[in-house]
Amino acid sequence: WQLYEQQPVVSTCHLIDEGIDSGKIIEKKILNLSFESYEKFRASVYPEMAKFAVEILLKISSDKEIVNNAKRQDESEAIYRKYIGDENIEILKKKFPVITNEK
Repeated sequence: WQLYEQQPVVSTCHLIDEGIDSGKIIEKKILNLSFESYEKFRASVYPEMAKFAVEILLKISSDKEIVNNAKRQDESEAIYRKYIGDENIEILKKKFPVITNEK
């Protein structure tokens, strides 16, 4: 959805609680993704998320206060989306490589 709406593609590292994506936020990061094609974009998402997870785990291992300082999410700003749909994915595929992650 971020890509479809031409917004930066952001990954959020948050603590898990009983809700859906509702735990306290440790950090957010704009991902460094490939915009050469839709397929390369999709293939670049998970390695970048994995690198981000490692960064956070290393930070936590050296400073436990990071977890204690996590910020509570403002539920009024939450956006829960359904599957974007095959039709919208086809629209995205046609727009490449024009869309970028920079705003």
